Amino acid sequence: MFDFRYHALSLVAVLVALGIGLLLGVAVGDKELVSSAQTSLAHGLRKDLDAARSQSSDLRAQLSQRQDFEQQAFPALAEGQLAGRRVGLIFMGGSSRDLYDNVRDAVVAAGGELRFTASVREPPDLSGLAGRAQGTRFTALADDGSLVKPFAQRAGRSIALGGHFAGNLRSTLFDSFSGELDGVDAVVVAR
Repeated sequence: MFDFRYHALSLVAVLVALGIGLLLGVAVGDKELVSSAQTSLAHGLRKDLDAARSQSSDLRAQLSQRQDFEQQAFPALAEGQLAGRRVGLIFMGGSSRDLYDNVRDAVVAAGGELRFTASVREPPDLSGLAGRAQGTRFTALADDGSLVKPFAQRAGRSIALGGHFAGNLRSTLFDSFSGELDGVDAVVVAR
């Protein structure tokens, strides 16, 4: 007769055999699964890389075409548009040599003259500006926020038209300045 221990050992042996079979089956099948996944992933990545290269090549071609058009069309479009005009360049939030070069080249190509380049100090030194505005209502600029907008408008007019007010403010208003504040016909503001 079969006793309970024999039956329990038989069940354990069957379960161990099933476990070993599963492990071996997973190990053999897993290699094929991993290999297939690797192949699929590599194929997908190659396809994505080829698509990105193609798109990059197309974009470079479009950019080159645009630059060629701009170089050919700009002289004809800009010629004489700023003849005899004086232009100022004001940077807000830091200057850029590349942008300066582009603006200067465009102004000169259009027949204009770049009279000054300035970089506005940020944040503004309201106390220093109030000190430079002695004899005007703006001496209270640091204490009265309602004066900031009218002060900025007056400073802007003085920069554009020329005058002592802008000249007095120059060292405090700007981080850097080059040129003359003797009035301009146009101002380029670069942020």
